[in-house]
Order: sequence, then structure tokens, then C-alpha cells
Amino acid sequence: MINKISHWGNAQGWEFKKQTDYRDFKIHQLGQERYDELVKRSNTLMPREKAIKNLMKMLAEESNN
Repeated sequence: MINKISHWGNAQGWEFKKQTDYRDFKIHQLGQERYDELVKRSNTLMPREKAIKNLMKMLAEESNN
């Protein structure tokens, strides 16, 4: 059953049920389309340090050409 009042879940929290109850809660909260967009975005993000290193590498390669 989806908890419609609280986003905190039960006493254990959502940590133990990320792929079941929490996913169902978020789909109910956001709708399937917005949930799918959120999942897609979460899979495309990278840490800031890696993004900076990638940019530095790209700029170094461009300046060598």
C-alpha cells in the first residue's frame, strides 16, 4: 500500500525498499512519464570532478588542433 501522506515510508525508511515500495510511491506521486524522465536523468548525471576533468581534456585537445 502506498503511503499518500508521508514521503518517509515506514520506521525502516525507504532504503530497504528502493526498487519496490519507494518506486511505486514515486510513480504514484509523479506519474509514470515524469518518473521515467527522472530515472533517465539519474542515469546520465556524472560527478562534478569527472565533468571538470572531461572538459579540461576536451579543451586541451581543441587547443592542440
